[in-house]
Amino acid sequence: MDILDQILNAQKGSRDDKVENFKSLFAEEDNVAVQTALAKARQVEEMERLKAKHEQEVEALQDEHDRENERLAGAKEKETIDTAIKKKRDAERKAAEKQSANESVEEGKLVADTMDIVNAVMKKIESQVQKEIKRNKEKGLGMLNTLGSFVGAKVTDKKQEKGRLFLKWGDDLGEDRDYKKEYENYHKDPEQIKRRAKRNEARRILKNRKGIKGKDVHHKDNNPMNNDKSNLSIVSQNYNRKEPRLREKGEK
Repeated sequence: MDILDQILNAQKGSRDDKVENFKSLFAEEDNVAVQTALAKARQVEEMERLKAKHEQEVEALQDEHDRENERLAGAKEKETIDTAIKKKRDAERKAAEKQSANESVEEGKLVADTMDIVNAVMKKIESQVQKEIKRNKEKGLGMLNTLGSFVGAKVTDKKQEKGRLFLKWGDDLGEDRDYKKEYENYHKDPEQIKRRAKRNEARRILKNRKGIKGKDVHHKDNNPMNNDKSNLSIVSQNYNRKEPRLREKGEK
């Protein structure tokens, strides 16, 4: 019995060792599996964290982009409104200046665009010539021819129907001059008398200049009322008696 018990005990001990070995082996495998699962869980958690951070950054960039677009749209709208306001103000200013030039030049001093002033003066001259022609046709035509001489225009009512004029540019009308009518219609005018007197005065100023004989005294600025010596020069009659616009083409 002792030997049998020893054998049984030895077999039992051997089985217990094997069981412990199996338990130890499975325990190690379970530990590796657990560690692997934990590592995967941590990896998934990190990926989720990175994904959430990326989504936040994208959202922040989109918000910044939207705000910038709103700012640019507001600036563009403001610029458009400012431009429209400026154009409206400019148009109102020009309209006011034009109206003032057309209606109020004779009432006092006015500062406006150059062409508005030119138009206002020309409109006034046109009105004055028309009134003069209605009041005294011969004097009115004299005024018209005086103005026309600046652009090489000449008019006459001879052999024309009532209310019609003959106009030529640059050439003689081929009619004999009526000096009496010219005097009555033009040279007799007080303003022309003053201008003629100033021309005579200019000649007296330069009467002792060498070479004046057979020549004219010319006003450089074409203003006979300005007899300053610096404005006077001695020129040929041919040059001086040409229309101002043609002088540059002739002798100096």
